[in-house]
Amino acid sequence: MARTTRTMYGSTCSFGPLAEAFGPPWLGCGADRIGTLLRLSSASSGIVPEMSQNAREAKGFTDLAAALREATRRLHTLRVEPAVRDRLTRKLLAITQASKHDLESAAKRLRKFQEDLADAENGTS
Repeated sequence: MARTTRTMYGSTCSFGPLAEAFGPPWLGCGADRIGTLLRLSSASSGIVPEMSQNAREAKGFTDLAAALREATRRLHTLRVEPAVRDRLTRKLLAITQASKHDLESAAKRLRKFQEDLADAENGTS
């Protein structure tokens, strides 16, 4: 993902693609801005808009974040041996790190992790 650097008010700021689409984080919630962009788009075209690429990407990040939170919750409530918990924790941390760079790869890895987690919950790890 490309990052943009701008100088604003004498400070240099770095923005990712979402900040480019929805403005800097301090300007408000991205979800509100997605709705605004969709409303503006439909008002100008007179048809029901498709989600823009940036809105789809934002939804992908939101969905992945929700899945990561759920996986973390499941891992915290899991009753397994410490070695199994450590292995799963390392995998989840690696997936979280990967999500910062490659959304699709992180989503694939998270699906595999969820299978491993289900196996551990069923005692077949």
